[in-house]
Formats: sequence, C-alpha cells, structure tokens
Amino acid sequence: MDRLMLDEARIQAMCDGLRNVAAQADPVGAVIAEWDQPTGLHIKRVRTPLGVIGVIYESRPNVTADAGALCLKAGNAVILRGGSESFHSAGLIHACLQDGLRAAGLPEDAILRVPTRDRAAVAEMLTMTDTIDVIVPRGGKGLVGLGAYTKAEEDAGRFFERLVQEGEQLESKTRGVVEKHVRSVEDRVDDVREKATGTWDRLENMFDERVSGALRRLGIHRRDEIEAMERRIQALEAELQRLREQTEDRSEEE
Repeated sequence: MDRLMLDEARIQAMCDGLRNVAAQADPVGAVIAEWDQPTGLHIKRVRTPLGVIGVIYESRPNVTADAGALCLKAGNAVILRGGSESFHSAGLIHACLQDGLRAAGLPEDAILRVPTRDRAAVAEMLTMTDTIDVIVPRGGKGLVGLGAYTKAEEDAGRFFERLVQEGEQLESKTRGVVEKHVRSVEDRVDDVREKATGTWDRLENMFDERVSGALRRLGIHRRDEIEAMERRIQALEAELQRLREQTEDRSEEE
C-alpha cells in the first residue's frame, strides 16, 4: 500500500523530478559519435526521437509524471497505462500534465493515458505495431514477460532495417571507390595525353601494331584483313562463275 500513497513529500518529489527533467539539455539532435570512413565518407550518430512510446507500469502513480516528462523531453509522444490500483491517482496526475502542455502551447495528445482498467487494453497495445513504435514495460517480471512479444517484433524489424542500411552503405561505399578509381584513371590519362603531345599518333600506331600482332597470334584477323579476304572471296566467286558459264557454253556447242 505504501507505493500507492501520495502525500505532500511525494508530490513535491514529483514536482522536483519534472523540474530536473526540464532543466536537462535537449537530447534531440545531439551528436553522440562521428567518424570518417577510409573512402572519405563522414558519418555521424545523432539522437532522434523514437516516435510514439507505450509505457506499461504497475501501481506507482509517480511513474505517470516521470514517464510522461522523459518521453516529452526526448521529443516523443507517449501512451501511459498504469496499474488498476492507482487508476484514479494516475488520472489526476495525467490531468495536471495536460494542463501543463496547454499552458506551454504544446499538443495535449503528446501525453495520453489509457482510460480503462481492463487488462485487454495491454494486449491491444502490444498489437498496435503500426501506431506504437516502442513498448516500455516497467515493473515486475510479469510486465517484462508481457513486453517480450513486442520486443521480438521490434528486434526483427530492426534486423531487417539493419540489413537494408548495410546494403545501402555497401552500395555507397562501392560507388565511392569506383568513382575514385575512375577519377584517378582519368587524371592519369590526361597526364599521359599532355606529355605525349606531338607523339600521340606514333603511340596510337604502336598500339595498333601491338594489338594487331596479338590478334594475329591468337588467330584473330583485323577488320581490314577480313574485308580484304571478303573482297578476294568475292573475286574468286566471280571467277568461278565465269568459268562455270564458259563450261556450260562449250557443252551446248558440242
């Protein structure tokens, strides 16, 4: 019963806790790590809001204030579901939080509360994966076990997202390496072209001769050789046709 009691000291402790959270630095956008990749890519790890957080907790009414304040400070919306024993106390604390949101010009829906004691509401929250991004169970082993299902779904989703991110990073890294090598080759070609001014034709001829020699050693003819062979074949075919016609004419005369 002690954990349900709210006296002046505990209410003051809740108020002090809210002021402490408000005094903390804004975590959204804070850079917690950054580094450079060998490819020149600069990477930062930045804190961002999770989205909508569902907090399921037992009969400690002060958690209503703590959870609501922490989620709001981190830029998240929150749906609170407290224990049935502290239903009325949590409701009054939640009403005070919404009064504060209105006074600050913030949307009241940033901190919501499940308005029922029915345990079916907890099961429903666990299935709302399209609406609630993270479920945070706070309390005994029963609540932690209750959150296992959602955690498994979250882990699977994060694994898939990690695969996608790794694929995108690999693609980006590969593209960067290829572009770097292409630029290096282009720079080298430009340098060679500048140094070979006046002798480029000779270099091209030498290259053509070496390629032609290599092709001949492999038994592969150049295009001009193939065209010459085609012309010879056509001449031979024409000569054969002429001889065939002469033979036919002699046969008719006989």
